[in-house]
Amino acid sequence: MKDYLEILNFRHACKIFDESKKISDDDFNYILEAGRLSPSSMGLEQWDILVVQNEALRQKIREKSWNQPQMTTCSHLVVILAKVADLKTDAPYIEAMITRRPDKNEEEKAKRVAFYKNFLKQSFNDDDKLVFE
Repeated sequence: MKDYLEILNFRHACKIFDESKKISDDDFNYILEAGRLSPSSMGLEQWDILVVQNEALRQKIREKSWNQPQMTTCSHLVVILAKVADLKTDAPYIEAMITRRPDKNEEEKAKRVAFYKNFLKQSFNDDDKLVFE
């Protein structure tokens, strides 16, 4: 536990990367798999993970990111996309995520879909900003 607290105390925002060093494929695949398997609080995993390798696209992202050099000097650029439109009450995403579960019968799945849609409507009212936040 102490090691973890030491790690948290050391954290900092890296502004410039050594471009001669790259994260190994094994380490990067491990990081991506950890991100892919990370649960959300509602189990909807409402994000997509995008790895940007194209240098021209990285440059465009840098220009839109207040010209931060990290966008073009990092070993791997990972962009996390929020599925805002998929968390609207009329979006098919919610039902698709719930019905993929083999451990629920159709009635249980329908109740779960209704629960989530009601929760999202009451909590976020289909407001893009609230859903994103």
